Amino acid sequence: MQSSGQNPLDGDVHVDEFEIRTPQKGEQGRSKSEKKIRVVIAFEYRNGDC
Repeated sequence: MQSSGQNPLDGDVHVDEFEIRTPQKGEQGRSKSEKKIRVVIAFEYRNGDC
């Protein structure tokens, strides 16, 4: 999915990124794998919107 660019984030923006995957047989812990999916989350905090 891609942003339309019509609503850019502004002010206090929090961003986090991480990788998820299904454990593969024979791999342990933080093994490097080409089957990982990178997830990036960004949100804008607006005071009083909660």
